[in-house]
Parts: sequence; structure tokens; C-alpha cells
Amino acid sequence: MNKIAQIIISDEFQAPNENEGHRGVLINPSLGVGVPGIPTLYSFTITILLTGYKGVKINKLTVKILDKSESDPNKRILFYQDITTAISEEQMINYNMNLNFDMRNFRFRHEGLHKIEVTLNDEVISQEFAVYVLEEM
Repeated sequence: MNKIAQIIISDEFQAPNENEGHRGVLINPSLGVGVPGIPTLYSFTITILLTGYKGVKINKLTVKILDKSESDPNKRILFYQDITTAISEEQMINYNMNLNFDMRNFRFRHEGLHKIEVTLNDEVISQEFAVYVLEEM
């Protein structure tokens, strides 16, 4: 089976408590979406769903949030985290895997197009999203 990865941005992530023997198995998740978002201090969740990665050794796993509207390349990266050591080999024994990142009180500099990039070994998985201001506060 081919490897498939998907990034989902939501307001929150909830899953039932894990049962013994079913570690890392995603069963009936609930993704909450709060609309509209206010691009100041905003909390959201990044969910990365992976399938077909069973037994793959993780040599590099990073998460970035980029501001694609920013003209200065030095200010383009809003968030960067290397989580390579946070993933155990035990987690990679499942055929399907999910990773959740709770971003609490995250600050967007301004509205515009943004991008989440996840680097898994040499593969880059990305998802673009827009931040809009409907009314000035």
C-alpha cells in the first residue's frame, strides 16, 4: 500500500481514552472547528494522519508554520520544532498513525496565506490555510 499523509487544522482534537494493547490507534476522533478565528492570540490543533508508514525508521521529523505573505524571508518562519526524538519505534509499528500538536495562544503577525510543513525523513507534507480579519478590534 502507498504512503498517504494528510494535515488537518482544527480548533481542538478529542479522542477516547486509549485502551491497553491499542496504543496509538485512532478510534472515533473528534475534530472541533471554531469559525471565525481571530488572528491575534489563537489556539488551534494540527493533526497529521499517516498511513502506510508501518516500520519506517524516522530519521527526521519537523513541523513548521510559515507566513507565505511575509516578504522578508527571515520573518517567514513563525514556528519550527524538531520532534524526531519524540517519536518512538513502538509508535511506528502501527500501519496508521496520528500526531497532534496543540498550538496554544499562537500569534499570527498579520492576515494572509500561511503554510504548515511537516518533514518526515526526506518527504515534505504541507497544507496551506488563510488567516483573515473580518473586523478590526
